[in-house]
Amino acid sequence: MLILTLELAKVMGDLPRQLGKSLFRRRFVCVITAAILYDPHPWVAEEQNALKQAGADLRNLDLSALEPE
Repeated sequence: MLILTLELAKVMGDLPRQLGKSLFRRRFVCVITAAILYDPHPWVAEEQNALKQAGADLRNLDLSALEPE
């Protein structure tokens, strides 16, 4: 499942009810590549905290750090 959202922390209260609470007991990968351009980027921590509070196992992924292969 792919969830694309802007300002996740603002809609986080509705997501467990709409998608099911068990969804948030899985691993989530946050693609942080775009946020790296904006330093500091406090909204990333705010959104990640919202996911963690819902029970998500959270990992960050910076696509710019990957090899093309």
